[in-house]
Amino acid sequence: IATEAAALVENAHLAAAEEAARRYQQELAIAASIQQRLMAVNIPEVPFAQVRGRNLSCRQIGGDFYDVIRTDSGLAVVVTDVCGKGISAALLASILQGMVYSQLTSRMLPQSIVSAVDGFLQQKTLGESYATLVLAMLRPDGELEYVNCGHVRPLLISQGKVIRPEAANLPIGLIPGAQFESACLRMAPGDRLILVTDGVTEAFNR
Repeated sequence: IATEAAALVENAHLAAAEEAARRYQQELAIAASIQQRLMAVNIPEVPFAQVRGRNLSCRQIGGDFYDVIRTDSGLAVVVTDVCGKGISAALLASILQGMVYSQLTSRMLPQSIVSAVDGFLQQKTLGESYATLVLAMLRPDGELEYVNCGHVRPLLISQGKVIRPEAANLPIGLIPGAQFESACLRMAPGDRLILVTDGVTEAFNR
């Protein structure tokens, strides 16, 4: 009797675990669908530049995102990688995307935007989470102002040469009181700027 009772109890536990796993997968699928809609990028058309982008998630949801935003002064591109993976990274990435978007449309300078996002992370996550970020603003005359916060360095292809801009800052949310500085480049017709996350540089194959 004890053996049969133990088998019944074990089967009940397995059924409960299976149901919990099913609910978790269902919630994860909903979260992935919401994130995909939030992260959908409508690349604006401008007469002075062309932008192409692609985001392939390692898992159903993750902490990498990019956005392209038309502003009064030109075109802004942001690429961000929140540390970690899964739901927590995806949630923080969605919040950061909203912050960057709202501040870009409010005509804030790149340094000010990065400092505001850094302050938010410091206050809300208490240094337990951080992100790397590149924010680049291209003006119609070809001037490119960018802030690199611990992110993979961009590649500038100009006149047949490949240049890796050196200017960099600490990741956002990592150290309290960090200072951020922007740098400027001049892009000529035909130049290309390539921005990636470490999902590219750490890939195991081509």
